[in-house]
Amino acid sequence: MKIESMFDNIMCERIELNNNKSAVRSITTKESSLFVTVVNVGSNVLCVEPGDKLLIKKFSGTEVKIDNKEFLFITKNDILAKIKD
Repeated sequence: MKIESMFDNIMCERIELNNNKSAVRSITTKESSLFVTVVNVGSNVLCVEPGDKLLIKKFSGTEVKIDNKEFLFITKNDILAKIKD
């Protein structure tokens, strides 16, 4: 099934940043990771693109399970920062 974000929604997958060089550390558990990677974006979102890694607010978005894979839909107001490698 192909899902495409609409309007100002951003479809993401939760990730864990385990890079020892990273100055940013998540103090949350895997279930509520603050780090996501963008899967696709709605037409009204210009600030991020697929593949971007983001730091988001705690308890942000709506979790959805599609084809046994978990996704998180957020809006641009949930984004705190882009993670640059």
